[in-house]
Amino acid sequence: MLSAGGGRGLARRCYARAHPVTWLRWLRALAVIVIAATACLGWLETVQAHREIALTSSQGVRAIADVTAARQALSAASGAVESSFAAGAVPLTGSGETYTAAIASAAQDLVLAAEDNVAGPDGSDQVQFADGQLSSYQAQVGQASDDFAAGDPVLARAELGYAVIAFNDLFAELGQLGTLELDAVSGELGSVWLAAGTLWLVLLVPLAALLALAVLTSYVLRAGFRRLLSVPLIVAVIVTLGLVVLIATANSRDSQHALRYEQQVLLALAAHRTIAAVPGPDAGLGSSGWTLLAGLVLAGGAAFLAFNAYQPRLREYR
Repeated sequence: MLSAGGGRGLARRCYARAHPVTWLRWLRALAVIVIAATACLGWLETVQAHREIALTSSQGVRAIADVTAARQALSAASGAVESSFAAGAVPLTGSGETYTAAIASAAQDLVLAAEDNVAGPDGSDQVQFADGQLSSYQAQVGQASDDFAAGDPVLARAELGYAVIAFNDLFAELGQLGTLELDAVSGELGSVWLAAGTLWLVLLVPLAALLALAVLTSYVLRAGFRRLLSVPLIVAVIVTLGLVVLIATANSRDSQHALRYEQQVLLALAAHRTIAAVPGPDAGLGSSGWTLLAGLVLAGGAAFLAFNAYQPRLREYR
């Protein structure tokens, strides 16, 4: 490790490699670049975080709700078929209007689940497989109805037994699909772009670089100009800190809101309640127009202050 004296000696040797004015010009350019990089990273962080929120809390939750609705519709269809056969009404009404409507609803829910799928190729494959199983179940129920209407209740009961097996397989497959979608949503909400630590760290790194530039500037001012501090540069660092706090806090709160939304939705689905009463998935603090405007003002103000902080000393050499 370098001693304090060795560190000062190294700093003097580095400083002696260029004229103080050259150092100030380099430091000025770097300070403005770092502030611009902070603003760009803030924008990138906001876009990425809210893309994850939209993908998981909106599309992903809809996929889970679609699968849950398909299971509920399938249960209703199965109950309607059993009631129709138990009442002996098949020759008159077939499988019944309730069954027909429930099957149509389940098929539509599977179409929506395919559109909202966030589980990737595995989720798409399971949706397609479930759709094929639904067709098999419909075919078995239709055959049982035809046999019953044709006056062969024994064969109809056998076909209905096959339909029950198809129903159980399909119902289990939909349960696995729902679990797969839930795991995908939970995994995305655990993304590094939604972690508070990442949201802060991404912006604290350039802020630390700006602080280091301010320290180097103070050394150059003291060694070359008999000055200790640059007040405008200190204010620029403080303004940049305000920019970091604004963006990181807004995005962190949006992330936490999305996580609470997912938990509320899952509780609503478990209780078979509607999701309509649950607040929206994205609080929209980080992506709001006011936040973006405030960020631009802070970034522009910090860059202006940093640039002009070096001007008085540079003018002395003109």
